[in-house]
Amino acid sequence: MKELVQNAKIVIIVSHDINFIEKNCTKAIWLDGGTIKAFGDAASIANQYRLEASPKKKKKIIADLKKTESKISEEVIINVADVGVRYNLSGKEIWALKDIAFTVKKGEIVGIIGNNGAGKSTLCKVLSKILKQDEGRVEVNGEVAAS
Repeated sequence: MKELVQNAKIVIIVSHDINFIEKNCTKAIWLDGGTIKAFGDAASIANQYRLEASPKKKKKIIADLKKTESKISEEVIINVADVGVRYNLSGKEIWALKDIAFTVKKGEIVGIIGNNGAGKSTLCKVLSKILKQDEGRVEVNGEVAAS
């Protein structure tokens, strides 16, 4: 992870592991039903997610994660404004993403969280230009690599 952060302008992580997002990201985006429920500091969003969305169950500690350090600049690498993606399923219009807006600065490590079907993968496809949004604007300053 450290090498990835050092060699990239930004890193975006999609995960259901809220502890990993909290420990390794500078910001988090919580998607719910195709919209941003919360966006901001990873620790704050992780705590909010635990209180409101996570099922209450006994947690196993798998690894002792250490915070990944990153130098954040003012240069905006990703600017997303009013993005929407819709699908037509059996004649019914479904919005996978609706009114999504955020910016990511150089050096930030952003985690995307949310339940299954929240829009995480769709958002990643839009950011990597695999999928074209139906509305809004996506600006990416640089190349996108996915793994």
